[in-house]
Amino acid sequence: MFNFLLAIAIFFGLFASFGRPVIVNGQAILKPRISSVDENRAGAAAGFLPGDMVESVDGQNVESFAQFQRLVSAAAGRTLHILVLRGEREASLIATPDEVESDSPTGKIKVGRLGLKSSEDFRDMRMQPCSVPEAMGLAVKEPGPSSSRPDISSAASSRAGRAPASFPVRLA
Repeated sequence: MFNFLLAIAIFFGLFASFGRPVIVNGQAILKPRISSVDENRAGAAAGFLPGDMVESVDGQNVESFAQFQRLVSAAAGRTLHILVLRGEREASLIATPDEVESDSPTGKIKVGRLGLKSSEDFRDMRMQPCSVPEAMGLAVKEPGPSSSRPDISSAASSRAGRAPASFPVRLA
């Protein structure tokens, strides 16, 4: 019983302090931070560095890596003006995404790629603040008996070869 109460107290502290991850379609929303740059792709030529946080593309604010990926994919061969936060300073980069063929449900399509990989750091997950009552409710649900949780083993095995549902690695 003590372990159960301790788990609730720990989860309550975490949810109350940091909030809860923003999840959309079973995937955590990641900040648009770059973790690595393929040196043979357009992102390296534009001057991207690991750790850069993308702030805007052609004047449009970027809230997530998935949004950044969509903007880059739609701009194959077109020049983009990208504002990044590098440490404490902003840097303005000009990049032209490489045109790459990709499979889609309707056949092959051409998409833009810069050769950038999203951050895998849990600190780059978008968090939503929680009220004290909400944090307590989440804390009570989280350490509950495993029989009350859905079985994820079949979902995990059916996702073989794909990024985990909870923390995707994305390429732009």
